[in-house]
Amino acid sequence: MRDLRLHDNPLYHVGDNTSVDPVQCFPVFIFDDHDFAPRPSTCRPQHWNAVHLGPHACRILLESVQDLQQSLRHRGGDLFLRTGSTVPVILKLLQETQATEIVWNEELGIYEQERSQQVLDAITANFPHVTVHTFCDSTLYHPDDLPHGAEEWERYAHPERSKQSKKKQNKKQGKTAKSSGNHLFDHHETPGKSSKNNLVDLAPTRFDGIPPIMGDFRRAARDKAKVRSYLDTPSSRIEYGTMKNYEMPTLENLLRPLLCLSDDDNLIMGLPHSLIRQVCHHAIQQHDTDCKDNLYQGIAHGGETRGLQHLQDFCHHHAATAQRKAFYLRDGIPVNKKAAKVIVWKDWQNESVQLWHQWATGQTGLPLIDAGLRELIQTGYCSNRVRQNAASVLTKDLGLDWRAGAEWFQFLLIDHCVGANWGNWLYFSGKGSDPKHRHFHTVSQALKYDKDGVYVKMWLPELRELVLSFDSEAYLRPWDFSKDASRWKIPIVPPESQYALPDLERLRAEGRLINS
Repeated sequence: MRDLRLHDNPLYHVGDNTSVDPVQCFPVFIFDDHDFAPRPSTCRPQHWNAVHLGPHACRILLESVQDLQQSLRHRGGDLFLRTGSTVPVILKLLQETQATEIVWNEELGIYEQERSQQVLDAITANFPHVTVHTFCDSTLYHPDDLPHGAEEWERYAHPERSKQSKKKQNKKQGKTAKSSGNHLFDHHETPGKSSKNNLVDLAPTRFDGIPPIMGDFRRAARDKAKVRSYLDTPSSRIEYGTMKNYEMPTLENLLRPLLCLSDDDNLIMGLPHSLIRQVCHHAIQQHDTDCKDNLYQGIAHGGETRGLQHLQDFCHHHAATAQRKAFYLRDGIPVNKKAAKVIVWKDWQNESVQLWHQWATGQTGLPLIDAGLRELIQTGYCSNRVRQNAASVLTKDLGLDWRAGAEWFQFLLIDHCVGANWGNWLYFSGKGSDPKHRHFHTVSQALKYDKDGVYVKMWLPELRELVLSFDSEAYLRPWDFSKDASRWKIPIVPPESQYALPDLERLRAEGRLINS
């Protein structure tokens, strides 16, 4: 679902290296029911549900599919749409088209890889004559170009240490053969599968020896791999086939499993069905191109056309694991468990669930956090800075399971990426492979990055009223100006924990954070 474009897409260059007639191509997109239906959450699977694609991400997906279909139609082709479970849909398509080869882009992530393997197994069992060709173009470096094996990872991650070790080894055994570092590796398949297939090797064993520390990984990847060349728009050697097509689903149809939740259904992340429907309606309103709501002005839209425009604008004006399912465990994947900071996670008792509700709905009493969560609920987006602060409060201040935050963000984000979202949540919870431990002071962060309160006042109308009624500094610490809980509630964490020490000392000494 991350290859909905014509530019720089290897799927549309499969015929470049053939000398025979042009390749006939049937571009297909499957709206898989499993992506939109509730499933058990990772943190409370017996009590809460989650979804793979939340409402805002559904909107972006639908807009991207619509844009790609239009682009293909301009080239004389089409994007053939199907709904249902991926495996049976693909088997039916192979029967219908009599295709001899099937090509897809791999998506990184344990569950995405499990689905890919299911498709491969089904094709091998039912259509053994069909060749399977997979690509992986959603990463900066192609997996084939990264180091292979612990020895090579170590050599590139710690070149000086490797040289010293090699000198010692040479003294004992004589000079060893020098590796060129440029050899290509064959694609690997599941044992017993036909060698005619051309598959990107994403098996866990492929990444044995990968450094758990980000700095080591970055050094090894940069020194060993190179970013592959950009591919232009589709090859002229492609001809587009024709077959029966189906109507594009509406966003309401895709969101029906969420819009039709009943009292008998588990709550999505423990939150009221009414809130889930509210998020859905925000997404539907934003999909309506005639919507005039000021909150939605400038909101991101999906599709290659919009994406290229956004990239061009950014470049001209703004440019400046291998751990598999352990990735989703509450205690994470720390490099050194003895050195990892001990975090006592709260059990999901009534008080914890109440704190979770307040955080997830933007009712913490901390302006920066509440503004960020409300923006996220209404638009599917908030800045990386706000995401970091929200993660810090949930995990470091409230001590609640980081996976709940990750799944709520997955539900809400328009730009959800498994690695970026779950990896960053793991990191900010203090349970990732990087040993850093960070706690954000949200008041001081707001003072530094939103000094005039433009952001928080935009998303918190009640805060605007307080500023007008009391003091311009009320947007930073409204609890100090209004003791009326109906106007602003006391934060759910001790307010003093949200100041950096210099700011707290200045507040105590001068009674203000900002000089008048």
